[in-house]
Amino acid sequence: MKRSRTPARVAALTGLFVCAAACAKVAGIDDLEIGQCKGGLCTGDAGPTDDVTPEDGDVLEPTGDGGLADALAEPCPAAKGSPMVRVGSPANNFCIDATEATVADYRAFTTEKGTDVSGQPPQCAWNTSYAAAFGGADDIPIAGIDWCDAYAFCKWAGKRLCGKQTNNTFAGPVRAADLNDFNSHEWLLACSAQGQLRYPYGSIQKPSACNTGENDAGKSLPVRSKPECVGGYPGLYDLVGNLWEWYDGPCVAGDAGADAGDAGGPAKEECYVKGGAFANVGTNLDCRAEGRGATRDRRGQDIGVRCCAD
Repeated sequence: MKRSRTPARVAALTGLFVCAAACAKVAGIDDLEIGQCKGGLCTGDAGPTDDVTPEDGDVLEPTGDGGLADALAEPCPAAKGSPMVRVGSPANNFCIDATEATVADYRAFTTEKGTDVSGQPPQCAWNTSYAAAFGGADDIPIAGIDWCDAYAFCKWAGKRLCGKQTNNTFAGPVRAADLNDFNSHEWLLACSAQGQLRYPYGSIQKPSACNTGENDAGKSLPVRSKPECVGGYPGLYDLVGNLWEWYDGPCVAGDAGADAGDAGGPAKEECYVKGGAFANVGTNLDCRAEGRGATRDRRGQDIGVRCCAD
């Protein structure tokens, strides 16, 4: 195939994140809903902490073909870091990392770059080092990197920070108005199989499937170490649990307060993250959940990155 290339605060993290469940309003953004009700996944206007249980028999899996197999068979570009998986539809497909970037992947980046901090967008002019705040074994997902580090890592790898894709064309950052659009929000599209799944592995939560607070690991685990934590497309691992993941989305001035980003410029803007981490439970692990509250300069032990490419 030829392609054209043109909430509630989450105490389990640091008290910073605002998350929304399927069909719930995002705190601080009026009249915006996360996700759409597909195949009985939602019942009424569930709030951020409401339990939304599918009816019996409503376990959804990716369906149909219509040229999808041919579209998804197109090779992903040769790039550094994690191998990639092509996802989406014939009309709109792209590649996304099979796993979160690992310590070994990120070490290769910092070793090659050294003190060179080129490859950042203008809003990262303050960032003078790509050093990660945390390390670990080679196959552990890299944590302790800020939004700018993640952006530069993906660019170095020959990829990009996941954002918005329309009509087989990268369309820049996900806007606030796009947060519920599983046809264009790349991370959401990949996790939900373009709106068919509530969790990457199906429409009913499996508490044991992924590395989350419900399993009480207390730390991130090697990538692919939870074999049930696979989907929304075959070959994608840990889209929920392990670490939150930076993506190219809206970053806005924070709420008033001592830790807010309303007076610190781009470094203190609050960005969005996806997927939940090893300490999170419940609605934070829904593909549609958005985490907000991590400032662009935050290097926490619970945030990593997964890249995209055309």
